[in-house]
Amino acid sequence: NTGLIAGMGGNGDSGYTALAALGPYSLIQYNSINKAGYNGIFFKGNSTQVLNNYVNNVCLTKNDGAAIYTWVGTGKGFTGQKVIENIVLNSKDKGIYMDDGTEGVQLIGNTIANCGFTGLFLHNAHNLEIKNNNIYNCSQMQVYCVHDNYAPDDPIRSILINNNNFISK
Repeated sequence: NTGLIAGMGGNGDSGYTALAALGPYSLIQYNSINKAGYNGIFFKGNSTQVLNNYVNNVCLTKNDGAAIYTWVGTGKGFTGQKVIENIVLNSKDKGIYMDDGTEGVQLIGNTIANCGFTGLFLHNAHNLEIKNNNIYNCSQMQVYCVHDNYAPDDPIRSILINNNNFISK
């Protein structure tokens, strides 16, 4: 029940996010997050691992977020990041969101279901390994890859998508 009242989270996004790890070598593991106004888990930093978490009902107050979210912006991305064997259910927006400049992340063995927009959103991201995931019953798309003018010199590229199950209801 984090950040569920509009305006009470202050300016920006952090007051509506349930859990944030913004430094290197962070381990986010075995958490249960239910009802977040924006992101369930927000992570940044080299060698950060997001493992074995359960995230349910997010983006209840704000949109353009996800159950599990990372962002770099312009500049050099991080290395050694992993998002492995998480369960993501009932996001009003996105399940897992790799946003601007994200690179070198392994997304392995995650289950994502019942998202209001897309299960996996890759936005101006590159050099990702996406394998053995199950993505089910997301309203618009199971996976959405997009490049736009935010990063005109850093296009989406080198995305390995292998051995996943994408199921539309």
